[in-house]
Amino acid sequence: MCPEAMPGGKMEEVSPKSSHREVEDSPEAESSPELINVPFEKLPAYPFPADIQLKLDDASINVIMHKCHQHPKGTKAIVLLLPGVHGGVGPCRQPGQDFDERCLYASLAQRLHEREIPADLYRCSWPFMRPHIQNAVKGVVRALHLALFKARVAGHHRRERKVKVILIGHSLGASVALSCALYLCQQFGSDGRKCRDLDCLEHASVQVAGLCTLNGACNVQFLQDQLALVKHLGSLQA
Repeated sequence: MCPEAMPGGKMEEVSPKSSHREVEDSPEAESSPELINVPFEKLPAYPFPADIQLKLDDASINVIMHKCHQHPKGTKAIVLLLPGVHGGVGPCRQPGQDFDERCLYASLAQRLHEREIPADLYRCSWPFMRPHIQNAVKGVVRALHLALFKARVAGHHRRERKVKVILIGHSLGASVALSCALYLCQQFGSDGRKCRDLDCLEHASVQVAGLCTLNGACNVQFLQDQLALVKHLGSLQA
């Protein structure tokens, strides 16, 4: 689970250039020739005040971290929250708005923190709209990699640690969450103990324990093609 051991090459942490991107919401902006000629996947995602940007060789992901009161040694779960095709802060924004400080994911993070639930939340966003699924999955795996190190689960620690991973995705993010769950279950095993075969996780148990899709844009053909892998999800709470 070290950066060099994961697909996609070496991870680089880069602080975001700005915490909030102003987006014009005017007819002129919508009809701008510059925007019309830009491929959809090259359009910047909705505003997202990231704490950090994780860069890969061919992809990147922006992350907001919400650490629990018990962090790091008392962290028992890592929750990864994924937005839809437009990126940004995710679902349940005010109608007509591309940013909302009280959106679903932000409210969930605040509620869990107030109740002192021992879970670290990582809200993620793609830097550009409609990312390639493979790049998005790699970005989320990198975010999990960061979370495990921050919680001192990964690394050369001798203390035994057991941590659950919960994936929540909206729309396109639901498809990414499902693909991530399939990949991680293969890597970690249904009970999470298989991860001990990976570098930096020799004393850890990392179990994918939960999967939640919100208005999921999941490809049925993909699921049919991956039936042999879907059995790995049998132990998940969904």
